[in-house]
This record gives sequence, structure tokens and C-alpha cells, in this order.
Amino acid sequence: MLGIAAVLPDLDLLWRRTAGLPEVCIAVLDGPVDLTHPCLTGASLQCVDFLATGGCWTIPRSSHGTHVSSIIFGQPASGFQGISPGCSGIIIPIYKESVEGELLSCTQADLAKALAIAVEMGASVINVSGGELSANGELELCLREAIAAAAKEALIVAAAGNDGCACLHVPAAAPDVLAIGALSKSGQPLTRSNWGENYRQNGLLVPGDDIGVADPGGGYSSRTSTSSATAVASGIAALLCCLQLQHQGSIKTSLIREALLSSAKPCTGSEELQRCLAGKLDIEGAYRRLFSTNGGQRMAIEENRKEVITPLQETHDAPSAGVVQAGITASECSCGGQARQEPTRVFAIGTLGYDFGSEARRNSFMQAINVTSPPTAAELLVHFTSQPHAAAAIVWTLNLDTIPIYAIAPHGPFGADVYMRLREILTEQGKEGLWVSLAGITAGKARLMSGQEVTAVFPDLRGLYSWSTDALLSAFKKPDNPAVRDQVHNFLERIYSELRNPGVRPQDRARNFAATNAYQVHRIFQDAIRDKLELDEIGVERSPYCHPESDCWDVKLAFFDPVRRLERARKVYRFTVDVSDTVPTTIGSVRSWSIY
Repeated sequence: MLGIAAVLPDLDLLWRRTAGLPEVCIAVLDGPVDLTHPCLTGASLQCVDFLATGGCWTIPRSSHGTHVSSIIFGQPASGFQGISPGCSGIIIPIYKESVEGELLSCTQADLAKALAIAVEMGASVINVSGGELSANGELELCLREAIAAAAKEALIVAAAGNDGCACLHVPAAAPDVLAIGALSKSGQPLTRSNWGENYRQNGLLVPGDDIGVADPGGGYSSRTSTSSATAVASGIAALLCCLQLQHQGSIKTSLIREALLSSAKPCTGSEELQRCLAGKLDIEGAYRRLFSTNGGQRMAIEENRKEVITPLQETHDAPSAGVVQAGITASECSCGGQARQEPTRVFAIGTLGYDFGSEARRNSFMQAINVTSPPTAAELLVHFTSQPHAAAAIVWTLNLDTIPIYAIAPHGPFGADVYMRLREILTEQGKEGLWVSLAGITAGKARLMSGQEVTAVFPDLRGLYSWSTDALLSAFKKPDNPAVRDQVHNFLERIYSELRNPGVRPQDRARNFAATNAYQVHRIFQDAIRDKLELDEIGVERSPYCHPESDCWDVKLAFFDPVRRLERARKVYRFTVDVSDTVPTTIGSVRSWSIY
């Protein structure tokens, strides 16, 4: 087993300046992690109990997540120092464990949700030491869009895979991801490390042979894999983020990605060239590309002085947190150290949930309601009837599946009306499955009982709807053709499930609003069914026509003839949604044309 410094002799170039800053977050999307391991004691880590994997509160039977986390966050005081021990971390266990301790695969949709959570929690680097074999590197739409959105805020680092062939893994094959292959101790591409044409554009070879790792339960061992190499790369990228923040005041992960790829050392030898990605990691080369010109004379002076900064010598006090409402704290800056310039609009679709925020708050409700276990929704609603003010003492949440993504924070002169509406929705949700739309602006963070922090949203009552799919379809005055109802039902379920998203990007807000505007969608499907067409694609693109100072997007529904797919033209319907307000609105009428 080799220490990190022995594998990466150039690492000292970065460690002389920083061993990490708490303002820089690294999200680890992997298996459960043993957070009690001595090498992680003292690390600034949060854990999200993602998909109820239980990966935050128990010592796992599997070891992969602990291996990866220790390479990144291992603390110097333990005698096992990781790459960036001073950075803060977000542990998101995306894999459940089997009874035998094997990690179970997650879906691309699950990975997409985890990426969105990592970005919401302020990650600058996202480590994915896993993947799925893919014949052509194509991703499902939900993951493709999640990567595109996350890559604007963070550097996604993913393993190229250990199949030892010219074969692709997703998400590593995605062009916005930094794909990582593994180098042996001799500096050659590891035999097990995958390669391929996609990786020649976005891939980097990083030492991954005999890397020291921590094992669950307190022990240590070594591993050889692209997973280990990916963790090494994520730690180095995080240190470069820290240097950007120190000397330039902000983090631009796109520049770090470009510097790592463009500075990569070329491979030699015919066999090595075949297995080479864009090249081999060159820490010094990436450092100089980032700071030799942009860092100015100050960086050159530091280099000449050879000033040494002891790892973790500097301390950085977190900004004071002010209470916004019901346990919700204002956030002056994200974990990446970049101040929020203005609130973000949200229009999301999910289900309504609630959280007590703390054990003390949960226990107070148990005493007030006189129950011996956490009160159910029905018990809370009865309590709110006599004590309506108590509705402000819980954290109301909007959930995607079972994962809270937003805390709903009623405020202002109509806050009481919002609480009343939330109680109505919770009552209705108990009788039948409901979808809920949330329109509003972001307003700091809320901490849940699990320790997870979610973005708080000041809701706009105009956009707080609830409905069931069947009830929405039954609202039409004319009797429906069963085929039309089925197609509209499938469209709505596709928006709610397959294309689910946090509703922050304008195109996502437009798509989500389309799912609440069943009247226009119903007319489109009436026309399509009459022509014996079926839905193929749901797309969103910026509209060429818009009012001044508005933000307009065209939702496009493309249909095809399932019988004469090649002989008959596809038909496209388009309607425009303006998302410049917190509650979107449609503009104009539906247009249609054929594509030959």
C-alpha cells in the first residue's frame, strides 16, 4: 500500500498552499460510509439519507463508499491524510446494500436526483466512482439534463470503468463530465481501465494502483481501480477550487476542468496510445495553466519564496446564520463560497411532506397530541384544527418521490392563507394521490431531522396547486374519447415521473407548467388521436418571439405514426410559456407543423 504523497509527488505543490477550505464542498455519490472511522473523525461531513438507504447512521457492510471518502477526506491527525482533508463534504449514498453487503445498482433517475441535491447543497466537485456500461454512451433524458444543469455549477468527476475494454460507462461518457481512467505504479494505463473515443475528449488518466483506503470498522487496506483514481482526481480538483477561491475570490470549475485536460501529458507507445484518454494527470501543468497568468505577480512571488502552509493551519469561521422562520436559516453564501446575488425562481411539481426539524420539536408535538410515537398526518391535522398556529412549527416540504427537495416557508401578509392551503392539501393527499405545484423564490436553507439541508422557498399562493391526474382529466366538460384520455394521462405521468426535475431552470419551469395546463395539452392530443399519431418526444427550447423583459420558452410535443413511422411525417405542436414571473403563464395559441 502506497501513501498518497508517494503516488502523487507533485501533490506537495498544492499542499504547500492549502490542504482544503471548508468553503469548498465535495459531494460523494457512492455507497454508505463509515462516518465513525478514525480517519474521518474531525472531517466536516454532512450525510443525506438518500432513498432511505440507511447509509448515514450505521456502519456499512459494504466498503466502497468508505474507501472513496477516505481518499478524499482522510484527516492528518489520524495518520492517514486524504487529498483534501480541509474541504467539507456531502455524503449521498445512492446505492443500497444487500443482506450480504453487496452494493445494489441505482437507476439513472436516482443518480439524476442525487446530482440535483449535491448542487442544491453547494457542492463544487461531485465524485461518482461508479457507472453503467453503455453501448454508445447515451444517457436517459433525466440524467442528461441533470448533468447539463449540474455541470454549470460543479465539476462532475466519474469513473471510466474497470472492464478493460474500449467500452463506455455513463455518466463518465457524457461530454460535460470529467472521466477518469487509472494509471499503474509504472505510469502505464492500468490493464483494467476502460478506454474509448468519447474518453479521448473528456478523459484523464490518474494514479489508481495500490491506493491506501480506510475500511469500515477502523481498518485500512489498498485498492486498485478507476474508483480510487476518481477519488484522487476529485480531491485534486477541490484543492484547485480552494486556490481559485483564495486568489481570485470565486470558483470556476469549468476552468479547472479545462486546465486538467489541456495540461495532460501525452502517452507513449502503441499499446499505451490505444488505452490513453486525453492524457495523464499533470498537477503542476494544471496549476500553472490556472494561475501563471490569472494569478498575477502574487502567485509568482509565492513560488519564489517557497512559502510553506501547514495543512489545516488556517481556520475559517463560518458566517453567522440568522433565523428566517420556523428553523429556516438565511444563507449568505453557498458551500462553494459564492454569494447568492439574487433569489432564484422555482416552479416545481412533487408531493407534499412535512418534517419536525429536530427531535425536540418532534417530542413537543408528541406531548401536545398525547401520542407515544411520531404523530401521523391525520393526527397533526386534528391538532391543527384546534391549534392552527402549530402548523408554523413544522417544516413543510415538497418531495420528489420520497426525497425532500424544498422547504415551503410561508411569509408575508398572506402567510396564514398559505398554511391553510397546505393543511387542505395534506387532507386531500390522505384521501387520494395528489401532485402539488410549488411556485416561489428561494430564501435560504432549512435543516431537517436527518441533518439534510434543503433550499427554502417563499411560496406564491397563486402557484400552489394540488390535483390528481384523473381529477384533472375529469374536469373537461365534453365526454372524452378514451384514447385521448389515455394519451393525456400518459403525457402527464411522463412529466411527473420520467422528466421530474427541481424546477429551477427556465426550461424546466416551462415544462412543469405545461403539465398543469391540461386544457391546451388536451386539445393537442385530440388532434393527434384523430390523425392516429402517438407521442414521441417532449422538448423545450427558447422561443423566438417574446414580450420585452419576458422569458419565453416553447414546449414542443412531437408525434409519429406507429404504423407508418418511415413513410409519414412527424407532427410537432408548440405552445409558448412565459416564465419571467414566479407563476408561469402561456402566451398565444397552439401552433403545429410537419417534419419530413
